[in-house]
Amino acid sequence: MPFKGDNREVLEIADGLVAVLPANLDINDCMDGIVVALGGTERKLIGVIINELRPATELTPPSKRYA
Repeated sequence: MPFKGDNREVLEIADGLVAVLPANLDINDCMDGIVVALGGTERKLIGVIINELRPATELTPPSKRYA
């Protein structure tokens, strides 16, 4: 998640950032990576959302039978 060029400019312009992390990953490791990647803009991190929803690719398709 390194930020360079235009992506870095967006981080500099933003007033605040929110990280969205999947619940199935190690939250501490993810936060360490995010803080390192943000560099000097880590002070703009105002919140973290833990996403417990499964990605759509993991959802089972609906049955073709109808009640």
